[in-house]
This record gives sequence, C-alpha cells and structure tokens, in this order.
Amino acid sequence: MKLSIITVCFNAEKTIEKTFQSVLDQNINSNIEHLIIDGASKDQTLVLAKAYQEKSPYPVKIFSEPDKGLYDAMNKGIQKAAGEFIHFLNADDVYAGNDVLSLIKPYLKGPSVFYGNTVFKEDDGCVIRRGGVIGSQEERRWPMKVHQPALFVPKQLYQKGGLFNLKYKIAADFEMTLRLRDEAEFKYIDLDIVRMDPGGLSDRQALRGLKECLDIAHTRGRSKVLNGLDYYFWMLPKHKIKKSFPGFFKFVRQIIRKNKI
Repeated sequence: MKLSIITVCFNAEKTIEKTFQSVLDQNINSNIEHLIIDGASKDQTLVLAKAYQEKSPYPVKIFSEPDKGLYDAMNKGIQKAAGEFIHFLNADDVYAGNDVLSLIKPYLKGPSVFYGNTVFKEDDGCVIRRGGVIGSQEERRWPMKVHQPALFVPKQLYQKGGLFNLKYKIAADFEMTLRLRDEAEFKYIDLDIVRMDPGGLSDRQALRGLKECLDIAHTRGRSKVLNGLDYYFWMLPKHKIKKSFPGFFKFVRQIIRKNKI
C-alpha cells in the first residue's frame, strides 16, 4: 500500500521547509511519495522543494504551473497521486510527531476514510485539539470533529465522488468531507496527526469561510432560518469578540472548552 502525501503551495518559502522536515523526520520512508503542487511561485519555494527532493529517501515529485487557487491545485494532486491513500499536508503545517505515518499506515486498508486529531495553535496562543468519534445524528450530518488535515482518504473515493468544488474558495474541504461521508465509513483513530499554526487561508478569510459553510449546509437541506440564526447570533458575534477582545475570548474559551490542551 502506497501513501501519497500532497502539499499545495504558492510563495511559501517562509514555512514550507518545516513541512518538508516533518516528513523527512517520519520514522518510515517506504511506500510513500510526496507530491509538491506549486502554483508557479515567484519566491524561493521551488528552490527549497528541489533541495528537499535531492535529499529525500522517498520519491518527491514537483509540479509547478499557474492554477485557479488552492482547491484546483488539490485536485491536480489527486489526479497525479499514485498512492492508494491520500493525505494533504499544507505548506505551513507539520506532522504532530515523528511516528504519525508509522502508526497510521497499518490502518489504511479497504474503502474506509481514516481520521485523527488536528491540533490548532490560534493567533491568541491558545492550543486546541479537534477530533473524536462521530456520535450523534447531528454529528453524522455535520461532522465538525472531522478536519481535512487529519483525513486519510482512499484515492478511489475521490475518483468516485468527484473532486473539490471550485465554487468554494475557503470551505471546499468541508463540502468534500460531507460528500465523502455519503460514500464511505469514517473510522476515528485517537492520534494527533497534524499541528497547524495561525495565519492560514481560513484564518485570514474567516467570515467568508463561515458563509460558505452555511451555503454548503443549505444546499444539503438545512433551512435558511437556522443558517441565519447560527450566523447572526453565534458565528458573527463570536468572530467580532475574538478580534476585538482577544484576551477575554481566550479566557472564556479556556474555561468552557473540554478539549483544550
């Protein structure tokens, strides 16, 4: 079984070396490949990628050309991947430990999607772990414990269910997760997969991402009324408090969250 790791990047010279190093540090290097899907970077990203390619003990494939954005590049990665399973490792993320791949690979069999925990470090310094078993019926419809960076997906599911929807610029991964839920069983492994720092696309355009998620929910049968209530009485106030009173927001969150670390 081969695992394809896909890293999409554009002008990522400030962060991508740590991503490369986190793959090099894994304690297995067989039956994996690393695809670098670059959007024609103008900085030193490609120079760093080629240096990484030269010293890597596993195949590193570099593709560089203009694209239509993040999810177009991710689609290209899926189409070029040779592995039976695919994992997306963003250009500013790292594996949570040196044994992530060796621990996850024995599970990667059959048509199921496997996922673990995503560890976020937010811009106020708070570190949060997200993941867990999908339990209630509501969670089954909207699996908010499941995050794209922690997913290991059979390539055949992407081929069967379709690629990322380019209509969405921030939340196409959420829409894809819901489609995958329609096609396959999701199996949770209690393992930290990826550590993410603040400053990614979803952080920079948080409100747009929230609106896209609500639009996705509406297209899957959720009422506009519930969407409106969620947005105007929960998501929007939460976003404004976080930006205007970060210290207070962090204090309250540390008290009420059960999965803080």
